[in-house]
Formats: sequence, structure tokens, C-alpha cells
Amino acid sequence: MSFYAAPNRQEIYIPLTSLRFFDDISTLHAWFESRNCPQEYIQTYLAALLRADEDLPAPLIAFGLDREKLFADNYTYDLSGKIYSSGVQFILAHELGHLLLEHQPGTGGAESRRQEAEADEFALNHFARLGGNPMGIFWYYQAAWWHDPASEKSRRENTHPVSAERIRAMANRLIENPRDFAHGEVNPEREASLVRQLGMMTAAFADLIDDDSFLTWLAPAMFNDFPLSDLKQACPT
Repeated sequence: MSFYAAPNRQEIYIPLTSLRFFDDISTLHAWFESRNCPQEYIQTYLAALLRADEDLPAPLIAFGLDREKLFADNYTYDLSGKIYSSGVQFILAHELGHLLLEHQPGTGGAESRRQEAEADEFALNHFARLGGNPMGIFWYYQAAWWHDPASEKSRRENTHPVSAERIRAMANRLIENPRDFAHGEVNPEREASLVRQLGMMTAAFADLIDDDSFLTWLAPAMFNDFPLSDLKQACPT
């Protein structure tokens, strides 16, 4: 999950391995939702891989799933494509924002948080111009959060913090102006309702990660209730 801009070289880095990883995660979320499987298993995997730094195989391999079989299900194919494509569009627009807004690399603290918030706003403005639903941001930042430093102090010092403040700002915009992100869709009214739901989900996520004690009990509880040893039985084809 390593995406970044280098403004001094006017370059954006989008590693193929990171794209493949996000594609797998998008596919997993869509498949689990289509079968009403407990998605906590996906969070257990992310926590073990990105937070605990365990040596685990790629997502679909870890869950014993075959992409072609999953994509034979129309719901999974459609939803995973929407999550992945909108997520990648957001990432590209966010990093492009860093370049066009002439942000300085290597900053930390308040300046880093300001630049990240500005790049987020730039990316959301892109979706608003197109009238498209940026649904991928929820699943992208949910995964990216596991890779972030655990404490609020560390997040304040990080150069790319996934902070509650940052997530909440995006959530509020989706909740307050859902039609901005729906006017280009086939059914704008239906899509606006989905955008608002997305905003509420994102706001709830921001509230959770705003509490440092959340991690104290979350990861151990997931490893106990949704263990890594059960991944291949979590949502079989």
C-alpha cells in the first residue's frame, strides 16, 4: 500500500504490487458481501499483515480463493470493480494534488496533516466534477490505517497520517453534499443515497480510530474470534 508523490521530480509512484494488493482486497470485500460472510476476517488478515508484520501470502491466496471463480458472480464482479476503480482514481487524484498544489515532501506534524487534507479535498473535487461515487476511499483508508503508526502522537508526526480528523472531513463532505458525487451516475437519486451511506460509514470509522484504546482490544479480539487459521474457511466458493 505504498503510493506517493515526489513533487520535486514531478512524479507519482504507483507500485504494481500495491495495485494488485488493493485489487485483491476490493475483490475480497465484494465477495464477502455477496455471500454475507463476516468481513472481520479481512480485518484480521490486514492487522496481521500490515500492523503485526506477519509473513502472509497475497489476499486471495491467503483466503484460498480463485479470482476467476469469484468474478463468475456478477455482484462480486461489479462491486469489486467499483471499489477498485474509484479507489485507484482517488489515489491518483490525491497524489496529483500534491504535485499541482506544490506540496513539499518530507514534512511532518501540522504541515503534513495540512498537505494531506488539501490533497484529499483536491481528489474529492475531481469526483464532484465527474459526479461519481468515490466508494473506494472507505476500503482504501481502512486498509491503510492498519499500516499507520498505532498512537495518535505517532500519527501526528507521520508524513502521511491516516488521522480521524482527515477521515472525518471527507465523511462530512459526502454526508452533507451527496448529490455532488452522484450527478454523473445513471440513477443520481439512488447513487446520492449510497454516497450518503458511504459518508456515514466513513464517519463511523473516523470515530473508532479517534480512540487509541480501540486498538488495545480490537486486534486481540479479532485474532481470537476470527483467527488466521480459519481464513480459508471464512467464505469459500
